[in-house]
Amino acid sequence: MARPAGGLAAPTASPGDAAARGVTLLDEGRRALDDAERAAREARRARARAARDGDVRAAEARRADAQRATAFARAAAALSGALALEAPGAREALLRLRRDALAAAEEAGDPAEVAAARALLLELAPDLAAELDRPGEVRLATDPPGAEVEVRRHELAPDGRLRAAQVGPLPGVGLTPTRLVLPAGSYQLVVRRPGLREQRLPLVVARGGAHDLLVRLYPEAAVGSGFVVISGAGADVPDVLMSRHEVRLDEYYGFLVAIRERSGAAAAQLRTPARAPAIAPFIPAVPLWTFPDDPTLGPGWPHGFDPSWPVFGVTWFDATHYCTWLSERARDAGEDVTYRLPTAAEWRRAAAGADGRRYPWGDRFDPAWTVSLRAGDARPARGLRLVTAGTTDADESPWGVRDLAGSVAEWTADWLDEARELRRVCGGAWTDVDPERFRVDAPAGLDPNTSSPSVGFRVVKELRGR
Repeated sequence: MARPAGGLAAPTASPGDAAARGVTLLDEGRRALDDAERAAREARRARARAARDGDVRAAEARRADAQRATAFARAAAALSGALALEAPGAREALLRLRRDALAAAEEAGDPAEVAAARALLLELAPDLAAELDRPGEVRLATDPPGAEVEVRRHELAPDGRLRAAQVGPLPGVGLTPTRLVLPAGSYQLVVRRPGLREQRLPLVVARGGAHDLLVRLYPEAAVGSGFVVISGAGADVPDVLMSRHEVRLDEYYGFLVAIRERSGAAAAQLRTPARAPAIAPFIPAVPLWTFPDDPTLGPGWPHGFDPSWPVFGVTWFDATHYCTWLSERARDAGEDVTYRLPTAAEWRRAAAGADGRRYPWGDRFDPAWTVSLRAGDARPARGLRLVTAGTTDADESPWGVRDLAGSVAEWTADWLDEARELRRVCGGAWTDVDPERFRVDAPAGLDPNTSSPSVGFRVVKELRGR
């Protein structure tokens, strides 16, 4: 028998060998699919624990999601191989896998992963397009009624940020109460009524889901300049009025002046921000400046300091005393309000909106989008890479709150670890480089007596009796 030029003929698998290999891959794929579904359930539980217990569980949830993705990839490789070898039942198993993968991606809230999982599912089963495009229904009411509603959809921009693009006009949508029929996705509803504060409401519309929302609208004067309404509609939590930007140096200076007027300059000096990390009781605080006895001498802070910067170098107790002073001043003016630090849950909701994004702007990190050590537009002054609080446009959450990713990290009302006496600190800072530090769920904690040039705070306002 003649042989092909070049030596021995390459062996070819017989049809029987291919069929046996297909069956083997199908069995492997089905076992891997069971593992993937277990990993998806564990990831769901881990996210629930993170939502309940806060930042301390965030890393655990991220690991579970990574394990889920790995398990799905392993199952997909085996089942795709089985399908290529025409193993009976391979298509049905792969279809189940891709449905599960899309559901898991939607639960995880990753728009890029959702888009990829959807494309793979439709590649295998194009006839499912109508089912996947089944809209959800939003029944929206406001108190008081008669508000206009603008619908914006969060879409992935070329630079990797999620941007809210207006949808519409939508047929049949009038003043509230009204009904919206929307494709599944992440949205921002903008609610307006003359004389009342405009509100943004981030919302994830589920495929074929029904959402009943009641949004309470507040008078402009009650909300106040510099505050944003974080509505609890759809989340079964109270409304919160959160400051749009962190407390600034000039605002904190007003607090120090009030202490001086009441108790003298020495007492004010005890609350003056510190210039370097202070770790009580081992490293005492060194004040940034000597607070003047004479009111005519001005604030006395170092040359080059900008009063519009966020305050930094304050302890958790300094921040809570500032809130108490704000509350007392408001009540003296006849306002029935209370100021306090946000809880970690309130802070995360204000930063992430409703779709579980990693950063206030989306899932991709770029140091230029916030005030960080590598931000190219930050101008160092006296070694500080700070800018006017609230002016970094890209570092804005779906609610309209700014500087939650960078600028200064922020004290919250909660404990991170009460046994170790660590108060929870949220957000990254101008001193940070690692993208993980800027995530909305990054865990961090400090002794409440500690001060740092990278830590400040913002406040929330409660309208009592509402």
